[in-house]
Amino acid sequence: MIITTLDALRVIKKNPNAAFTFPIYDVLSGNTKTAPKIPTLAAGSETIWLMDKGVEVPKSHYDLVHFLRDLWDDVAEIKKNGKVIAQRVAYGKPMLALDETVLLQSFNTEYKSPILIL
Repeated sequence: MIITTLDALRVIKKNPNAAFTFPIYDVLSGNTKTAPKIPTLAAGSETIWLMDKGVEVPKSHYDLVHFLRDLWDDVAEIKKNGKVIAQRVAYGKPMLALDETVLLQSFNTEYKSPILIL
């Protein structure tokens, strides 16, 4: 199943107590490996920070929506609490769900289709 930015936002919103990381492709390597600084969304936060070996990089924060909008194509994978839930097989390829149940659980379950009574 292909993941869009909207799908990623849904998963994050439905899991406010989870930490998410978004390893991005390293442009300097020709997009063949991920960059050493990893964008990280702490549990309960809406701000992404670049982390370098577990330490926040000063002045490197991003709004979640702007990050996903502006850098979505550079995201190599999405990790939820350290587990990869979506991944691109290569730079420029679509983001694919590795565990579709995580994605399907995030879809709006409150909507009920109307029942027609004839």
